[in-house]
Amino acid sequence: MNLLRSLSTVLLALGLTLNSLVGQPVLTQPGPFQGRPSTGVTNLRITSQSADGTEAVLTMDCGYDGFGGPTALVIPVIEKKGQKGVTAWFGADPAAIGIGKALISIKVKYFNDEPGVPPQFTTDSLRILVLNRSGTAILSSIPFLKTIKWGNADAKPVQLALVPRRESEEKA
Repeated sequence: MNLLRSLSTVLLALGLTLNSLVGQPVLTQPGPFQGRPSTGVTNLRITSQSADGTEAVLTMDCGYDGFGGPTALVIPVIEKKGQKGVTAWFGADPAAIGIGKALISIKVKYFNDEPGVPPQFTTDSLRILVLNRSGTAILSSIPFLKTIKWGNADAKPVQLALVPRRESEEKA
């Protein structure tokens, strides 16, 4: 009886060990999410900047997995730590990317000719947003620490022009 009990215990232990080793599935082919690029941006760099410092070309490696549709939009958001609202001083057209990997360049403009915008400004970070095709959902947001000097110290700041009121407007 002791021999039978010992033998059954050994067989049970051996069976559990083999079951955990043999029972694990082995993936030999990529599944639906393997082998596809992840959505994001790497290797961000400034490839050129205008002489007056108002335009810069950002070049980056992009990957898109197709989660938000057949194409996505990539747009930079220029930021300065501790200063909210500076993003409105910059503009860029979004770049469209398809599923896969691509090298893209986006031209960013600094609007230092607008009222209230300093003629020269230095930013310390930027964020690259990957949006769905309609621009209604953020698929990815990648922050970068990148110092960029914008504008020119010789540029004159734009002054707000005051327009005199007419008498009819003052009475209303």
